[in-house]
Amino acid sequence: MIDYMTTWIKTVWFAMIVQLCFAGIGFAQSGSPGAPAAQQGTGESRRRVPPRPPASPWFIHSTVSTGFASNVHFDQEDLDAFGAVVGSGVRYEGDDFTVSYKIAVHRYTNTTRWNRVSQLIAASVERDLSDKWEFHTEGQIGFKGTSEDRDIVDQDLEISPRLEYQWTPDRRLRLFTVHRLKRYNDAPETNAFKNYIGAEFRETLQPRRYWEIGGRYETNDEQADRGDYRRWTYWLEHAIPVTGRDTLLVQVRYRFRRYTARFVEIDDEDYLRMDHRWIPSIGWTRPLGPDFDLRVDYTYESNSSNDPDREYRAHLLWSGIGVRW
Repeated sequence: MIDYMTTWIKTVWFAMIVQLCFAGIGFAQSGSPGAPAAQQGTGESRRRVPPRPPASPWFIHSTVSTGFASNVHFDQEDLDAFGAVVGSGVRYEGDDFTVSYKIAVHRYTNTTRWNRVSQLIAASVERDLSDKWEFHTEGQIGFKGTSEDRDIVDQDLEISPRLEYQWTPDRRLRLFTVHRLKRYNDAPETNAFKNYIGAEFRETLQPRRYWEIGGRYETNDEQADRGDYRRWTYWLEHAIPVTGRDTLLVQVRYRFRRYTARFVEIDDEDYLRMDHRWIPSIGWTRPLGPDFDLRVDYTYESNSSNDPDREYRAHLLWSGIGVRW
């Protein structure tokens, strides 16, 4: 089985290389805005070319990603694995309404826990309330997706209203809530209803350069009280243009989780379980053409807890190519 998976991942890597080659050819053939007229044809021939039709609001997008996880289960087993994800979807983008559907195949070596076919249906609506206020609502339904708790959710229903205030075109404050229902077929006692409330501030300094700071409070209520907890999440994010086409995205997240009915024994005394998670990451993106892009991400994740069995460390390195048809 491992040999089969290794061969499959090598095939995916080969497909990514082929896509890179075609992306480079397409970018070279598309010409640049400053190309001489001799390369773009004579004025007479250009006048005979009909104008390009407006871009369709519908488009198809595909992604191919491969990666390595030093601790694929995010536990003390510390099992490493290579993985690959191949996905595609369709999206409609109107002036104030979007809807999309995505499907992806996930495969990993050394484990079958994360092997699955995931699907996601999402829609959003935007409304301008005034010159500075905007209201945005997003809803989605997921099947076999993953959550930030490192589990696979069989059915995931989510709705998120957001209110945004813009001081200037470059500075905005977003207030949001999220209401989420998670269902697990094999463990219905862990079905949960989650509520989030938070805020984030972003300032754009120049094209592709911005910084963002945010925080949120979360409640998780499961059918079994033992799984109930409260969590606080804070993050800081900074995007940096390195060259005319390359961008670095640096982010750090901190999460503090406190259970309300799960105890650990320390020195013969019972204490509520508490977890601290740090997640620094860095990502690099580079457009390969008008409809191709390359991305590489590295993430380090550490979880400390007053329950020693829940502590772990993990390194994740992923690369992927996206194409818009």
